[in-house]
Amino acid sequence: AVRVTVNAMGWLDELWLCLDKRFAYTRCETGSGGIAGNATVKIWRGKR
Repeated sequence: AVRVTVNAMGWLDELWLCLDKRFAYTRCETGSGGIAGNATVKIWRGKR
């Protein structure tokens, strides 16, 4: 699973991969932060 955090303005701040001790994907712990699954995230792509 992936936990996504944004700053106060809604811009992407962090992406966390949630893994178990065998490095297999697992559900992120409840209360560990992150945004709602249906939230809108702004992503700065930089100069092209």
